[in-house]
Amino acid sequence: MGLAPAAVLGHSMGGAVAFHLARRRPDLVPALVVADMTTLNREPETRPVLDVTGRPRRVPSRGALREALEERGVPAGYFLDSAAEFEDGWGFLFDAGDMAASQENLTGDFTEVRNASAQPALLLRAARSFLLTPATARRMASERANTRLVEIPDCGHWIPTDAPGALARHVGAFLDGLSPAP
Repeated sequence: MGLAPAAVLGHSMGGAVAFHLARRRPDLVPALVVADMTTLNREPETRPVLDVTGRPRRVPSRGALREALEERGVPAGYFLDSAAEFEDGWGFLFDAGDMAASQENLTGDFTEVRNASAQPALLLRAARSFLLTPATARRMASERANTRLVEIPDCGHWIPTDAPGALARHVGAFLDGLSPAP
């Protein structure tokens, strides 16, 4: 599409993908924004896989789908954005096995990958994050040069839906503060 180079914003697993892209192709990524993703995406630091494979394929209502997720300890809000009513009941628009596999593929320690890039970076942490602890966020910001950490209050992991205005303000201010490209 000829749009590169471009600042890259990745949320959650997209943040891990952004770490890899920034390291492999710094020529394409002049600035990096990572929203609520840890470099320590593994137990015991966090619960890296929100497994929805064990829930019933179809249930009678959206509420029943929420209950099926919450019984398994999975935060339902985000997943319910991908819920739909089918002829045989309520279910997801994605394949649960594929979702679990993609999460498992992004399990591990990404510290080396993230720290191998040097472009300006903004790390956003949700104050009520279940994924990125305050200590890990501070460590991530301090051990990689050119990284700014911002915590978004009154917000859970899903920053784009929990706090879209705050996300836009912080990302806009970060990008506006960068030097113009040569």
